[in-house]
Amino acid sequence: MQYRIKLLSKISSIILVAIGTLVIVGWLFNIPVLKSVLPGIISMKFDTALCFIFSGIVIWLLNNENLSFTQKVIFFFCSIFIVVMAAIQSCEYLFNRNLGIDELFIKDDLISAATTYAGRMAPATTLCFLLAGSVFFMLFFKLRNYKIAHTIVLFLFALSVFSFSGYLYGVEVFYGLLFYTTKMAIHTSFSFIILSIGLLTIQGNKGVITYFTYNDTIGKIVARLVIMIVVFEFFLGWLHLQGEKYEWFGASFGTSLFILTNIFILIGIVLWNARRLIREDKIRNIAEQKMKEQALILGEKNMQLNDFSNIVCHNLRGPLSSISMLMDYLEISEDEDEKKEMLNSSSKCNVM
Repeated sequence: MQYRIKLLSKISSIILVAIGTLVIVGWLFNIPVLKSVLPGIISMKFDTALCFIFSGIVIWLLNNENLSFTQKVIFFFCSIFIVVMAAIQSCEYLFNRNLGIDELFIKDDLISAATTYAGRMAPATTLCFLLAGSVFFMLFFKLRNYKIAHTIVLFLFALSVFSFSGYLYGVEVFYGLLFYTTKMAIHTSFSFIILSIGLLTIQGNKGVITYFTYNDTIGKIVARLVIMIVVFEFFLGWLHLQGEKYEWFGASFGTSLFILTNIFILIGIVLWNARRLIREDKIRNIAEQKMKEQALILGEKNMQLNDFSNIVCHNLRGPLSSISMLMDYLEISEDEDEKKEMLNSSSKCNVM
């Protein structure tokens, strides 16, 4: 199980590098679909894409136990670049200054949707990269209190989920952080979700991941519950909003339908998992019963073996006593003819 969790972290790093690379290709060759997924929505900035590529590299390196000197240099370069880039652009927002780093790699324009400063990351994006950068160093130096790093990652995960759900439900404040500044792009939000998953799964069986890896039965149940609840709740919320938006039903009817549907779906999920638990419990009980039967059979075999050994010992006791007495007599006797006669007598008795 731990191998699978670590594999999930490596897959997350590959996805981050792939997303960042595609966005950079979009900026270099002016391909709008790679920059902003859909026309008219917010684009991922060039600096953001570069930071995601470096984040993917860092997560891949953190999955290795012993890093070479070259790998350590790459780790520090990528991590420091992410932190410095995010910190400088955060300061630009705080002090309302342009330090000339926004368009350091490529020129941007203000025509892009929800873009206040050309080439600059969104404030929420800089915050997320600062959080991720701090976790990179915590994991590299292997701090004993891993709960601090996991708490930061969970907060990062919550921010990215809020931002992503903002696009799903049309709530601008969720992906804007501040109303008057550049907003976080939808694929930036998705990338931060992947980044959070990669960081949570680096350490295998620590933190919140233990709920998914405690044992096969509990881990599977937790995973199924979480996935099903998230998928159904997001879908029902979106469906509820669409129904009110296009006037398929009134607000009262929509809210009532949303609540009742939630109740029935959650009950269904609980009962479905209960059925799986009952089935696995029956399988376990059958296995335990078979083990008890095998133990009883083994006990009977041991008793039979013990009885057989007692019989053999009893049967051998008489001849061995005679042999012992004969050996003692031969040692005491000094008459050679008498010794030969005793040995011949013993041989004749054995033959008979």
